[in-house]
Amino acid sequence: MGVALSSLDITAARLLEDIGLTPGQLVHYARKGIYWTLPHIILGALITIPIWLVMYMFRPPRDD
Repeated sequence: MGVALSSLDITAARLLEDIGLTPGQLVHYARKGIYWTLPHIILGALITIPIWLVMYMFRPPRDD
């Protein structure tokens, strides 16, 4: 894919310029997204993991 884009003279800097972003803005938006997402993932894990653990502990044993 890189060879095809290179042969068409398409670079990452040019794509960012075409959509009106600078590399610094892209990094800013990526960090902002991570800072928003991470607390939600942790909150979901704080609810999901204990429920899974309780269900796992009270599951009947399997016959192997």
